[in-house]
Amino acid sequence: GKVSSIVGLHTKIRQSDSNTVTCHRCRTNYSKEMSSEQHLAMLKLVHNAQDQAENAIKGPARKNSHKRVNSMPLMQSYNALPLPCRNTTWGMGLATINSITKAGSDSRAALTPEQLLGLESLRKVLMSCAADEGVEGMVPKSLLMTAQSGDRVSAYLASEFGGVKMEEKKPGKGLAALKRSVRKITNANRFLGGLNRAVFEKKTESIAQFFPQEYMALTSTARETLRSMLSWESLKRWDFNIFELSEVCNGRPLIFIGWAILCSPHAQNAMDMANISGAKCERPGSITESEPSDCGLPKNAKKEGYNFVESFNVAPSTMCEFLRVVESEYNARNPYHNATHAADVLQTTHVLLQCGAKKFVSKSLEEYSLLVAAAVHDIQHPGKNNNYQINARTEVALRYNDTAVLENMHVSRLFSHVLGARRNIDIFNGLTEEQYSSVRACIIRTVIDTDMARHFRNMSKLKGYLAEMDGVVDPKEWKGFQNGIAASKVLQFVLHLADISNPAKPAPVFEEWTDRVLEEFFAQGDAEAKENLPISPLCDRKTTSRASSQIGFIRYVVKPAFELLEQIIPESMGEILDQIDSNLSYWEQALVKEEMEKSSLDEP
Repeated sequence: GKVSSIVGLHTKIRQSDSNTVTCHRCRTNYSKEMSSEQHLAMLKLVHNAQDQAENAIKGPARKNSHKRVNSMPLMQSYNALPLPCRNTTWGMGLATINSITKAGSDSRAALTPEQLLGLESLRKVLMSCAADEGVEGMVPKSLLMTAQSGDRVSAYLASEFGGVKMEEKKPGKGLAALKRSVRKITNANRFLGGLNRAVFEKKTESIAQFFPQEYMALTSTARETLRSMLSWESLKRWDFNIFELSEVCNGRPLIFIGWAILCSPHAQNAMDMANISGAKCERPGSITESEPSDCGLPKNAKKEGYNFVESFNVAPSTMCEFLRVVESEYNARNPYHNATHAADVLQTTHVLLQCGAKKFVSKSLEEYSLLVAAAVHDIQHPGKNNNYQINARTEVALRYNDTAVLENMHVSRLFSHVLGARRNIDIFNGLTEEQYSSVRACIIRTVIDTDMARHFRNMSKLKGYLAEMDGVVDPKEWKGFQNGIAASKVLQFVLHLADISNPAKPAPVFEEWTDRVLEEFFAQGDAEAKENLPISPLCDRKTTSRASSQIGFIRYVVKPAFELLEQIIPESMGEILDQIDSNLSYWEQALVKEEMEKSSLDEP
């Protein structure tokens, strides 16, 4: 019959009948209607699978080996996939698992029950990845290639149906970029020059612009306490007491925590310089200890911090005004979901980053996005959870179609109302368009991932990543895996853990948070009972046990989640896991006391 060659494989295909051709090496029939590119992809898939099987059983295969292996199960699994998925990395991986675990196959019979269970679990992880937005592995490679080459139709399809962000070429882009760079440099020089003049040079100008205005209203004793609590070393402590901070700063914890973290190290240095000047911020007087450096700090000033002020050209005064507006967006009447909770999540996210999660950051813009997301993740929270919103058919539930209802509302509120047209608080004004798009996408993904309904799914995804990388915890490998998606998932998971970290904190912090969250839950339960709605779990004050609620939450949610994070960041989780075990023991003893008291009350 007719013989044709597939370039690069040195493999012959001959016509076996009017509709199919057969590969001489693997004896597999292929449709005659397939293109040469499709033939090539199919042959690579089958032959690679054969080589892997031979290597696993008999060691490295000989060069140009033509040992025949039955590849039909793999081809059948591959052909069973939807057409758009067949030439994707995801599709190839799924087809391989399907062929190995096919009922009645020799490969399935050779697996142990544990191996079979593991492959089935991995298959579920791959299937769940199909729902991820922006996963390029789900988009056909041929479509990506033509889209990246400039084909507009392919670019539209990849963007509209695959969520792939295609770079748009704009006329005069080089000139516009140059103008933006010049404008950024000019603004940065103006700001840093002002910092030099106001703080470190022998001037009489006020340095109040580098502090939150609330700082001016504090006593000198409170300022000194804040200087200690908001130092870089103190902010990295797991036992940081957010309630103590709130008391010291007159109930404005989010402004001060946000300023200290997002404006570090400038915030810490400003407090130090004010202390040198006699703890007065009005007129610091003469600073003679050292000459100012080019960055606006003395040469012997502290350098440890994020340096977002310089990296993204955001003035501390702008950041403070932003945080002030964000804090006002939290409902102070909520016992739990208020600005103190937001400040606690922000500080805890910072701690986990310093514990090792920052190694998974590809660029500082990711850290900036993550920490801002922590500050805003619960704005406008009504004090009633998603379950209530859906059952009550509230306006917000209808708007977001019962999907991550409050989380969608929080992040939408940030960009539509908090920022909106208020340019004086736009902490992203110094970013390029590309940077802003990246920040916005990151904040949206991260805040929506705080939806508790996604907890176990996200746990499964991270476990799947660990399994696929054979337990490798090298951050470089994670950042290179699936175009950095795995590393981004770690960072999103970090914020989620910060959001549920209350039961992992030392006493008396974890007890205070327990009482606050139950108070809010019970208020929701009362409203549900009044409105004839199903009472949500843990919201019935008549049946909910304080101790039992925490025991279940720690055993099934908090502890397994932090144990998973320990597998990814093994060097720093010991202290946290020890505290979790200690708190679990505390609640188990409290439960015994609860039951004894209940028994005594039930006795006649």
